[in-house]
Amino acid sequence: MPPKPDGHALGDTVRHVHPPGFARIPHLTQVVTAGRLVACSGQVALDVNGAVVGGDDLGAQAERTFENLGRALGAVGGSLDSVIKLTLYVVDFQAQDLTTIARALQSTFSADRMPANTLVGVQALARPNLRVEVDAWAVVPDLEGEVAE
Repeated sequence: MPPKPDGHALGDTVRHVHPPGFARIPHLTQVVTAGRLVACSGQVALDVNGAVVGGDDLGAQAERTFENLGRALGAVGGSLDSVIKLTLYVVDFQAQDLTTIARALQSTFSADRMPANTLVGVQALARPNLRVEVDAWAVVPDLEGEVAE
């Protein structure tokens, strides 16, 4: 394997962060930072033990998914207010699901801080009981290299 670069095109160190309380999954990193720019892998409605939260209730799953996203961002000094872009993946999306997703977004983000977002209907997610997954881009304050791993 070639050596890992010290920096990124942005001129900042790239860090791969595995926040406490999240499952270590061999094929992904929960959070990657490049300076103040943060990419969060898809978050889903799992509790700290890996059990699905919310059953088949899309709204309950969305709520837990956003809580998990907030925890992931918190590990690198960010918060949900740091989010600039979301992609939401909803299993078997139907038009009526838009109301549920909109409600979850509105209860998570203030109207004047709503991130850009894209909603994609998908056939399935990594686990059969999951209904929604959200990945995100964020910009966090300069932390002078401090992250929780």
